[in-house]
Amino acid sequence: MKFAAFTLLMLIALATPASAIEVVCSVPDLTPIVKAVGGEIVNVTSVMPPGSDPHAFSISMETMERLGNADLIVLANSKLLHFEEKIKENYGEKCIDFEDYAAFGAKLDSFPGYDENPHGYWLKFENGVAIARAVEAKLSSILPEYAWYFEGNLEEFEKEVAEAKRIIRSAAAEQGIEGKACVAAVPGVCYIIQNSGMEVDAVLLAEGLGFVSGKDLAEIVEKLKSSEYVCIVVPEFMKNSKAGEIARQISADTGKPVIYVKFVMVGEDDSYTGLQYFNALRFSGLSYTKAEKSSGYTFITAVAACAVALAVLGRIRR
Repeated sequence: MKFAAFTLLMLIALATPASAIEVVCSVPDLTPIVKAVGGEIVNVTSVMPPGSDPHAFSISMETMERLGNADLIVLANSKLLHFEEKIKENYGEKCIDFEDYAAFGAKLDSFPGYDENPHGYWLKFENGVAIARAVEAKLSSILPEYAWYFEGNLEEFEKEVAEAKRIIRSAAAEQGIEGKACVAAVPGVCYIIQNSGMEVDAVLLAEGLGFVSGKDLAEIVEKLKSSEYVCIVVPEFMKNSKAGEIARQISADTGKPVIYVKFVMVGEDDSYTGLQYFNALRFSGLSYTKAEKSSGYTFITAVAACAVALAVLGRIRR
């Protein structure tokens, strides 16, 4: 087995082209997907720095000129992001965009008060796979002699995503949180909640619309108090923002926890499935929070949480 693995590595090393394919992603969140498919044959960078607001971001002339050296540019959705629109106007033939992912099955889901939510759509398991398939198709057309390599990486990525989905959904069912309703602080966490096997029943803040009305907020508070809603989900980077402050106040008033999830990928070694496991582990505490007031943390729930934790560590340390 070790000899076979060594032989494969040697073949890849011998077959690797002298210069890597230069791929530029518009947002850093897409880079782990591209890296998973491209492997050692691609050099992946991001236009936008981690943690930046894509709606406020503007691309410099220097960066725009540098994009001329890219073999492939991976966009999130140029119909929504102005700086991506500018990139596509200049380098359209090098770009793949949302419509390319849609051709492989990517979809924008609707949530309460928010139709066809584009925020963080790549976090949905099926959409991540659709993006990977579009990337594989494009890389294989750029370097057809290495299509076998990209296809193999895509197959491995699809297996990893399917396994992550299976483990996370199984853990949610074991913990009794599957199908439970949550409050999303912002539209960007809706797909994260969905991935966990839970449901989004309310969104506190919709882009451009401000916070929900006083009437809707009162209804959300009542449903949290009655346990119809089990938690409020907030992106980690918004913990100290107005949305984070409001979520903490609602939590204090209702006794329901605030779950902080990782929405953006900031590390160079962040992996797509690693992020999914990380967020699933955050939700695993819901059973414990509820159990503090009742009969305790069941053994089977503890096992499920540990399984997810081990999976997280395994993927983060790779």
